[in-house]
Amino acid sequence: MPKLIEKTRLTAVRVAQFACPTGKQQTFLRDAEVGSLALRATANGAKSYVFESKLGGKTVRITIGDPDTWTIPLAQAEARRLQTLVDSGRDPRAEKAATIAREQQARTAEEAAIARQRVIARDAWDAYCLEGKTNGTGRKPWGELHIRDHAAVSSRGGEKLKRGDGLTQPGLLSNLLDRPLVDLQPDLIEAWLVAERATRPTRTNLAFRLLRGFLNWCADQPAYQDLTNTKAHESRSVRSKLPPTNAKNDSLQRSQLKPWFAAVSRRGGLVTSTYLQCLLLTGARTNELAALRWTDVSFTWNTLELHDKVEGSRTVPLTPYVKALLLKLPTTKSPWVFASRSKSGHITDPSDTHNRALRDAGIEGLTLHGLRRSFASLAEWIKLPRGVVAQIQGHKPSATAEKHYIVREPDLLLLCHKRIERWMLKTADVLQPNMDNDRASSAAT
Repeated sequence: MPKLIEKTRLTAVRVAQFACPTGKQQTFLRDAEVGSLALRATANGAKSYVFESKLGGKTVRITIGDPDTWTIPLAQAEARRLQTLVDSGRDPRAEKAATIAREQQARTAEEAAIARQRVIARDAWDAYCLEGKTNGTGRKPWGELHIRDHAAVSSRGGEKLKRGDGLTQPGLLSNLLDRPLVDLQPDLIEAWLVAERATRPTRTNLAFRLLRGFLNWCADQPAYQDLTNTKAHESRSVRSKLPPTNAKNDSLQRSQLKPWFAAVSRRGGLVTSTYLQCLLLTGARTNELAALRWTDVSFTWNTLELHDKVEGSRTVPLTPYVKALLLKLPTTKSPWVFASRSKSGHITDPSDTHNRALRDAGIEGLTLHGLRRSFASLAEWIKLPRGVVAQIQGHKPSATAEKHYIVREPDLLLLCHKRIERWMLKTADVLQPNMDNDRASSAAT
């Protein structure tokens, strides 16, 4: 350090008048009251209070601050504090560095907290849905129905209704997804369940399952795992608010077959009416049959190749009446058997048409999935083996013999499937086509 000028009592006037002489880089004005305090002036006109002392035989110098900010008493107090550290054998420079580090850490934590609040749950949800469509969040990409469910529960609403006037309502998860991801805590989800279960218990259960899958996925993603509370859906208080789930038992009764066939034939257009009848007569899942392509249909070998959520795909018999129905559908404009104007190009949800037909027939509470349940239930009337019905419907084998020993040829399945079709049509007084010789026919419904 350049040689200091003699000690002088610091005053406001002396501080203001003190300047670096021409030809020097810096000069110091030492305080007579606190020997470790000095005022430094540099050639460029800058001034600052500095602390200078000895620690272990070496000079320790620290800048305290600008005299425009620090008053003389404050600068003297800070110099005394720093001298106390030196007297106790501690380096004020290390203390200052630690303080700066703590302040920086606090600022970083505050910035991180602000950033956490900026991550909206919907942004993570969109990334989750894209991953599900592209690669899947499990073993395979999501199916169309699963994608549609996610879109429905997250929709903000406000779109024009496809039928009638008015706008669509927000999905069940819309409000939750528009909040920061860190807000999805047990108390919020519990309050949401209480509010929704009173009016929409079944849809609330579905939305909760989708939300649970989303939170579990977020917990595995580096970008979201620190923002996600996986216990948000696991706590006992949350699960106790879930609406009770009762197993559905909707199914067509034998006496309802005749009015159901008649009403569906009257109410639906050609494609919708055919689709609904085929749902009942094949026992297929709604999305399996909706996504049927013409390339999946063999009129030569009397088979249908259906996408199967268990095995990936399965081959089921093409029975005479179903064959006759399909032969009446147009085959030139679309690759889909049940073509429509929807985004997917094929039929998606004909529930409205089906519900109008049910009202005409005087039947209550029958869902589209109930038609699949009806196939299995009505097969009991002609005592078809359960394993046959399960194989046609794509259920997993439930017994050792079914899993490992019984192999049914397609012709055997077709024979059994024809029996249940004939019985249903006869019970419903529906004219049956004469197609047992496997020649295509265009018999009327």
